[in-house]
Amino acid sequence: MASQPSSKSKNSPSSQSKNSPSSQSKSSPSSQSKNSPSSQSKNSPSSQSKNSPSSQSKNNNVSHQSNNKVKPNQTSSKLNTDYEQKYSELKVQFDGISKQLEEKNSKIQDLEQKIQDLEQKNSKLHYALEAATDVRLLDDDENHSTILKKDILDLQYSLENYTKCKGKVSINIPEVQKLLTGYESQTVIAEQNKPLIQAVLQRHVIEQINGYAKHYFENSENYIKNIDGTETHVFKTAKELSELTQYLVKHRIGDDDDSVKVLPIILRQKICAALGNRGFNDMVDPKNQILPHKFIIQVHDNLNKEINKYRKIIDPKISKEVEGMAGDIIKKFIALFYFRFKVQEPVAGYIWFDHNDEIDPSYMEGNWDEEEIDNNNVDFCYFPLIAQEFKNEPKRHIYTLAKIVQKSINSTENNSH
Repeated sequence: MASQPSSKSKNSPSSQSKNSPSSQSKSSPSSQSKNSPSSQSKNSPSSQSKNSPSSQSKNNNVSHQSNNKVKPNQTSSKLNTDYEQKYSELKVQFDGISKQLEEKNSKIQDLEQKIQDLEQKNSKLHYALEAATDVRLLDDDENHSTILKKDILDLQYSLENYTKCKGKVSINIPEVQKLLTGYESQTVIAEQNKPLIQAVLQRHVIEQINGYAKHYFENSENYIKNIDGTETHVFKTAKELSELTQYLVKHRIGDDDDSVKVLPIILRQKICAALGNRGFNDMVDPKNQILPHKFIIQVHDNLNKEINKYRKIIDPKISKEVEGMAGDIIKKFIALFYFRFKVQEPVAGYIWFDHNDEIDPSYMEGNWDEEEIDNNNVDFCYFPLIAQEFKNEPKRHIYTLAKIVQKSINSTENNSH
């Protein structure tokens, strides 16, 4: 009986531990992973997908797609070709547009040049029209009012020098008195009153020269046109042209053109400006010899003889020097009073104030004090007022004041001492 329990111990639960679940771990699912479904995936349906119909179809499609796929080199080559073709097309378009732009720019430049040329032409025509219709004088014109005034004052200065009475001179008082009386003055001349005598002589010189000039211009037939009569014939013709063109404007129907309206003025201005610049200058004969103007020679001598009736300079040297001024004074006076005053528009004129006229410092000058003006009148005037439109006060323009000798209202004697 004792031997059976020991023999059975091999088969007892403790002895059979090797065959227990724990002892049989090698044969357990974990130990038998190689034989488990997961370990046998290669043999499982999923592991055999490559061989299944669906997997074979996919493989066939992939194989077919891989066969149809373009190789990278072929793709690059095709892209380059397309790019070059597109570039060529765009370049042709660009070149065409560029050419069109160049042509248009060229046309624009041509048009701009034409516009510029037309503007210049228009400007010249406009300037020419203005020049043809503008009667105003430029600032640098020798007949501009500023320069004209300066030249009038220069004539006054020359007259003062030519009629000087200081120093060794002989005065014919009775003859000078006659001159003064001719200006309605009742002043009695004394030999020591040299300023008064000089003023009387200045007035007489002006009137003498004016008389010479008037005779010359009113008797053009007495002078040879192309020798000593050029100035008088030109002056006469200019006057006739001015009058005829004035008649043309007023009595002939036509366009209301400013250039026609101002034609008489322009003719007068241009011709008188030329005479004022060259009139009575030295002459050039057919042999190109320069000679003094015959008219100036003649009246130069006449003027000196006339003034010597009233005043003689004792010193021969001084006398010759003073008498030599006569010709220049004659030319200055005629140039101003007959030519250059007529260049102005409206024409400038001169005004002599009469004996007993009221003194007005706004257009007279003399030797008086301000507080004496109301007690003085004009005795006589020895240089005229030079002005435009003197009677039209709003438009009045004075170049130079009149020079006068004044006298007390209650006296016959002047105050020039």
